[in-house]
Amino acid sequence: MSSVLASGPLFGRPYGGTALLISNRLVNHTVNLVANDRFTAVLVADCIVISAYMPCSGMRYRFELYSDILSELQAVIDKHTQYINCYCVPILMWKLMLHHQFLI
Repeated sequence: MSSVLASGPLFGRPYGGTALLISNRLVNHTVNLVANDRFTAVLVADCIVISAYMPCSGMRYRFELYSDILSELQAVIDKHTQYINCYCVPILMWKLMLHHQFLI
């Protein structure tokens, strides 16, 4: 793996990941909540912004991984409920629930 990492930036499968670009003028109002290989969550002023990389259909253990990611996302949202007034969170949860229904 170290030789793969030494070859430069990794793109696409199986090297997927998440990132969020934050404007320099918002950096002083931004707090990193979670950054891992499947999702990134930051607090920008009083709004939670999340970028998620969900498993693809050809992946083994996709259902378990998908469920784990949704649980972790829900934990982040539950831990920061004071910021739920942001309009994007209900839309995010609706899209996640809709996508989850297609998996089952």
